[in-house]
Amino acid sequence: MKSYAVTSSNIVAIGYDPESLVARVDFTSGDSYLYEGVPAETAAKVTFAQSIGKAFNVHLKPWKKFRKMTPEELRAEAEARKVA
Repeated sequence: MKSYAVTSSNIVAIGYDPESLVARVDFTSGDSYLYEGVPAETAAKVTFAQSIGKAFNVHLKPWKKFRKMTPEELRAEAEARKVA
């Protein structure tokens, strides 16, 4: 999934995969979360909002199906980017 840098005090990047309906949010803390079952419209509301943080709090933060990416997943992803 490709992520795009955003301007926010707490969020660094947001990505979305329309095939799997998974949104990804990368935070300034270094943590990354995956939100499953997110409609494209919801992802767009967050990604293109005037205030990314406010839109995240309204549309994704209360989402029921989410999980924090593991350090292993983040390392594997970083390695894959080096190879590509």
